[in-house]
Amino acid sequence: MDIHKILMQAINERCHLLPEDLGKAVVAQFGMKVPSGKRVTSFHEAHRVASELGYPLVVKAMAPDLIHKSDRGAVKVGVENNSALRKTWSTAPFGENGGTRCGINYRSDQ
Repeated sequence: MDIHKILMQAINERCHLLPEDLGKAVVAQFGMKVPSGKRVTSFHEAHRVASELGYPLVVKAMAPDLIHKSDRGAVKVGVENNSALRKTWSTAPFGENGGTRCGINYRSDQ
């Protein structure tokens, strides 16, 4: 995705801040490495992405007003398997209970 399309998506979504996944896409356009990850909106999608990326994972809640995720308990590090992913997804502010989208990232530092 090119920078113009990324920024247009953010504008169309009425973002006041660039969402993490779009920010990573911009950074990647300049040749910088970013962790593999995807935005998901359901546990089914999260499970599929986890299967693609492998474990361990980092799960982050994503919402337009959610700036400092770790300060609000919206980051779960070290999600080791499907059972842990399901438990994370069922806990607000993640998944359906939190009403937000989530980012699933592969932890390459393991």
